[in-house]
Amino acid sequence: MEGIIRPPRKILDPALSRVIDDIYERLGSLSQAIPGARAAAVLEKPSPPLITDARGETYMVGSTLYSGIYATVEAPATANPSMFFLRVTTEEGRWSTYTDTDGSFSILNLPVGRLFKLNAAYKDETNATSDWSATLLVYTKGKSGYLYPPLEFSVNRGVGSLFLRWAPNPASQDAHYEVWKHTSDDLANAELLTTTKGNMFLDVEVEDGVEYFYWIRSVDEAGNKSAWFSTAGRSGIPIDVGELVLEPGIIQTYHLADLSVTSIKLAIGAVTEAKTNWQTHLLY
Repeated sequence: MEGIIRPPRKILDPALSRVIDDIYERLGSLSQAIPGARAAAVLEKPSPPLITDARGETYMVGSTLYSGIYATVEAPATANPSMFFLRVTTEEGRWSTYTDTDGSFSILNLPVGRLFKLNAAYKDETNATSDWSATLLVYTKGKSGYLYPPLEFSVNRGVGSLFLRWAPNPASQDAHYEVWKHTSDDLANAELLTTTKGNMFLDVEVEDGVEYFYWIRSVDEAGNKSAWFSTAGRSGIPIDVGELVLEPGIIQTYHLADLSVTSIKLAIGAVTEAKTNWQTHLLY
């Protein structure tokens, strides 16, 4: 019986290449068990490459701002690569694989202010494909003076307070934040509540039973402002102390959000002249 000989091939998809490698390795093992068969040589998988000099830059097409990722992939010094692969994965898990013969990649027409994951691999002169490299994170930044709103924004209820929290956008690393407020979902008439470089704020200037709406945007030292996180306000209603009482002597459990509660009569037969200092963050 003739041995298992792998024909030459040119495959650009590293995933497909690995599947075919596995098939021929299995066939090679099978041929060893057959008298007269010539076993196929099993090649050691090449070591993964390194991604160097990966960065996100921006450019204009007409009046539209785009971003690109520029990266260099290097194989180990002992390798002789014939093709490099760069896989670019979005925050939502969608990915595309790009190829280049010398390891220099320019991936264009990407959205600005986003996080991407990069992995690289290569194929050597024997058509063996390496494992994927370790993941490298790259942000697509904006042009100077171009800011992005926070990635998340929430309003959480506290006793006599509302706790605001947001996630800074890495593409606007030097920004601080403006938080605006109104008693209806009416951004045009909202008023500035605070300016802060932090990522949270406790609003205690509230009344029980009233719904409050909030908006947030990024601002830099030069006064440049991002778009609003949303033109629809995030809202919340403070917890009334009365909501804490189920019946005399029984108190419903809430976190009390950075408030020192003193001398509050919660219910007949319940706690009076409470002087415990609760320092836990809400969240409700």
